[in-house]
Amino acid sequence: MKLGLLDKIIKQEDIDSGIHSGESYIIWTQIVARYDTLELVDVILNFSNDLDFKLLVKRGIDKVIKPQLNQLIEKAKYYRLPLPPRPPESQNLSSNMETFRDEFLYKLLMDGSQTGLDVHLKAIKICINDALRDMFMEFILQEMKLYDELIKYGKVKGWLENAPIYKNN
Repeated sequence: MKLGLLDKIIKQEDIDSGIHSGESYIIWTQIVARYDTLELVDVILNFSNDLDFKLLVKRGIDKVIKPQLNQLIEKAKYYRLPLPPRPPESQNLSSNMETFRDEFLYKLLMDGSQTGLDVHLKAIKICINDALRDMFMEFILQEMKLYDELIKYGKVKGWLENAPIYKNN
């Protein structure tokens, strides 16, 4: 069977033709974003009292954020991009556990997750390198699953602020 042009393009191995400056910027800023996320999560884990919430946060870090960070660092090394400075592994935080409410910490994490979705979409739109675009498409799918878990958890806890129901009379 003779393959059409589209079939050849779809089945063709990704030929690494390098990356453009926008793609290098996206890799670098996404590494910075993962570092920022790890610092934010450290704060959340230190101040949250809700054990289920902490478990949900840890699972997201271990299954999504850290693996994505490792992939991004490998890409940066492969393309010989300078790496941003790493944040400290952990922070010395106040021992006053009542400083933040768990609901507030949840909302911070939700805001970060929403921003993550926007950042991944921007990366997909910028990347013409097939391998990078594929990586960011996988990242957005992973982030969408995490976001869905956060929404479901927020519903159970009553932490989602829903807009009033619209009634057209």
